[in-house]
Amino acid sequence: MTNVHPSTFEQLSSTLAGLAPLWREAAFYHRQPSWQEDYPDLYQGLLALNDEEVAALESQPQALMTWLATYVPDMALLQNCLQLPHTFQLLDVPVHQSVGVPGRKWTQLRAFASHVPALPAPARVVDWCAGKGHLGRTLAAAQGHGLLAVEKDPQLCEAGQALANRWLSHSHFACCDVLAEPVAFSAEDAVVALHACGDLHRTLLTRWLNSDAALLVLAPCCYHKWLEGPYQPLSAAGRRNDLGLSAEDVHLAVQETVTAAPRVAKQVAALQTCRLAFDELQRDLRNCDEYLPTPSLPYSVLQQGDAGVIRTLARAKGILLPDGLDLTPYLQRGQQRYARVQRLQLAAHGVRRALEMWLVMDLALSLQEAGCEVRLQTFCARDISPRNIQLIAQRRNAG
Repeated sequence: MTNVHPSTFEQLSSTLAGLAPLWREAAFYHRQPSWQEDYPDLYQGLLALNDEEVAALESQPQALMTWLATYVPDMALLQNCLQLPHTFQLLDVPVHQSVGVPGRKWTQLRAFASHVPALPAPARVVDWCAGKGHLGRTLAAAQGHGLLAVEKDPQLCEAGQALANRWLSHSHFACCDVLAEPVAFSAEDAVVALHACGDLHRTLLTRWLNSDAALLVLAPCCYHKWLEGPYQPLSAAGRRNDLGLSAEDVHLAVQETVTAAPRVAKQVAALQTCRLAFDELQRDLRNCDEYLPTPSLPYSVLQQGDAGVIRTLARAKGILLPDGLDLTPYLQRGQQRYARVQRLQLAAHGVRRALEMWLVMDLALSLQEAGCEVRLQTFCARDISPRNIQLIAQRRNAG
């Protein structure tokens, strides 16, 4: 079953390391990229893109990597490291079991569940960080197993137990914080986790390895959550090829979204433009040509108008604006900066999937090094979820 090859991981690691200047520096924080002189043709090519071309490349990761490879040949090497088997199918489930499950989530969990190997009775499905247990309940009902759902929120546990009681004869919700409390797995358990974030999926791997549970099926997400300091690889191969990823580097891997409504996208653009206008202003007022971090703001702040947002940011940073200051030139500079950022950040966005693959392969190799059979694949189309990499691990003497 194993399809995780250390040689591919080494190639991925060395290529990412060589391209680090393009992705370690966030375009939003800098007026000019430090890589401009090393990649002059790429720099000019990005700035020459029109708005429609930027939007198209941003929405199509494969097309973006191909476009970048015309300027940076090593991008093609990255593409060769990202190939995964994929079979998109949906578990056949009675429609009435989808009650209370949002449509996109229902499609995700049916696609995920369709690839979970069947275990002989008396197996039990363990749904890790279960929420209301939609995944575990659906899978347990389809395979005729019992359910253990592990969830921190007592209200979700209560609601999930009520739903499980309708479809399953054997189910239990364990209300606990998996980062602080142990969860016992048995040899017959199939442990599943759909979009478990950061330390939640790293803790799961460790707990599963230290148990004798038969099967682990995981789709990781939000690798940066709870990360303090640089990313610590779990595998020996990861430690040998450590990229020294910061939390910001790791966050880059999951910044892609395919579900934002047009209204939200417009709000994001407006708020980012105001932030860049403030950045231009604070550099002038402080006589210091460097980015000044600012606190996050709700979209509702946009009701104050662009000038109001800038003044809110100034107050938050203790910067006194001169009386009668005309903010119009700064708003114009902010708009110009935003247009440049949209183009220049494509250089970093082109490696997002490669960074995610590096993180997932580190997880997979840690299991493989411990003697498990491991398979990586994509379980759904990107428009259903961009976090569509599925890891399936079994003991070599199981299944």
